[in-house]
Amino acid sequence: MRIKLGYPTKEEEKLIIRNNISNPLDKIEPVISKDELDYLFDNVSNVSIEEDVMDYLVNIVNETRNKESITLGISPRGSIALFKASQVYAAINGRDYILPEDIKEMAPYVLNHRIIARGIKSVEDSINLINEIIEGVEVPLEKMEL
Repeated sequence: MRIKLGYPTKEEEKLIIRNNISNPLDKIEPVISKDELDYLFDNVSNVSIEEDVMDYLVNIVNETRNKESITLGISPRGSIALFKASQVYAAINGRDYILPEDIKEMAPYVLNHRIIARGIKSVEDSINLINEIIEGVEVPLEKMEL
């Protein structure tokens, strides 16, 4: 993944410096318990994907290969990375299945550094291009039984 954090403000940077005068590891607090982490590791591979949602993921990837402004689209390794990131995102959100929204959320961060496109000068440009592709791909609708 490639995520742009940007630079801190002056006040944030001063706080960063102050927090690093002593050993910052002495003040680290856990953000997740060992049991929660073990649960995620043990169960993330059980997160499933319906065929129509898999088609959605592959359609997004295929659009990167067919868009005129992109000279090098997403490889199968990128497809796998998007799938795995979506699995983890679903698991973190308490589900054992992937939603199209999981793919939409992960795609800009997982795919933005995996394309070569004309006119791309920044992370934001790449993310915007991926988001443009996502918006153009039809989202599968939930199957409703009548």
